[in-house]
Amino acid sequence: MKKLSPNSHIRVLSPSDSIARLGGFEANLSAKETLENLGFRVSFSEHYLDRI
Repeated sequence: MKKLSPNSHIRVLSPSDSIARLGGFEANLSAKETLENLGFRVSFSEHYLDRI
């Protein structure tokens, strides 16, 4: 398995529970920004915010 390197793409898939229970999208922006500041490209799946 290759290590992640700057400019690697990290895709966040749908969680097993609603992201609303985890603080919503806004609460997770700091994690996204941290990964981007480390040089990674971050994207979210189409159904990332869907409820079960």
